[in-house]
Amino acid sequence: MRRSLRSWIEQESDWQVCGEAEDGRVAVDKVKELLPDIVILDLQMPVMNGLEAARQITLFSPGTAMVMFTM
Repeated sequence: MRRSLRSWIEQESDWQVCGEAEDGRVAVDKVKELLPDIVILDLQMPVMNGLEAARQITLFSPGTAMVMFTM
């Protein structure tokens, strides 16, 4: 799913993908490192779900926009 989403974003938008994460904890760490403008999270992620990841990201990067989805 990540690969398909990344491919769509790169082909159909002006956005640049700066990172990917296999779970919520890694997502939080990547946001700390890369400071992206927007983060796309899946509600159901291993280790830390997307909602908790969003809460933690907001604490240190309140200006980062987030999109949450689930399948």
